Amino acid sequence: MSKPIDYRALAEFRHQLRIFLSFSETNVRKAGLTSQQYQALLAVKGWAGPNSMHVGELARLLLIKHHTAGELVARMASRGLVRRTVDPTDNRRVLVTLTKKGMDRLKKVAGVNFKHLGGASSAFSKVLKLIARTSG
Repeated sequence: MSKPIDYRALAEFRHQLRIFLSFSETNVRKAGLTSQQYQALLAVKGWAGPNSMHVGELARLLLIKHHTAGELVARMASRGLVRRTVDPTDNRRVLVTLTKKGMDRLKKVAGVNFKHLGGASSAFSKVLKLIARTSG
């Protein structure tokens, strides 16, 4: 027998996410980036680490089509946020790495977002515990 769905917990979780996303969007705009550019910078740094990420991986992480990711990377490269290089092991793939400018922008935005999340962590914890109790 399945447990009843706690709609209030789901609604509160969604509300907390929206608060964070709204805060983050404002923070991203202040840094002169679009939300998608910030997400791309974060994905490249967070998932690729010191290595390069190819455009296809970026598309998968951002849940966008490959050609859309390619266009995004091209725009970001023209702004000096990322560098594109041909993959030496597969010349059909384009690798993406952050430039110093891209890393500086990412640090600025991510630092503020991370601090905000720290303040909101108790609200998220309460909601996640409630969801865990209901679904587990």
